[in-house]
Amino acid sequence: MSNTRSLFVLLSASFLLAGTANAQVLYGNLVGNVTDPQQAAVTGAAVSIKSPSTGYSVDTKTDDRGVYEIRNVPPGV
Repeated sequence: MSNTRSLFVLLSASFLLAGTANAQVLYGNLVGNVTDPQQAAVTGAAVSIKSPSTGYSVDTKTDDRGVYEIRNVPPGV
């Protein structure tokens, strides 16, 4: 009886203390930087992603550090 009670308490505690699982993410972010051959940041460089199969297209430019970020990109692009 003691072993059964201990097992029940242990399992109950495991379920109560377990964290919730995160849901799958439906969109992703594309982040990168553009540099010249001397590894200097390229400001204002045009960056594009296009998917001919879905018609999805996004254009952006790099910032003053040569960094770009495209958010909420659907899967399969």
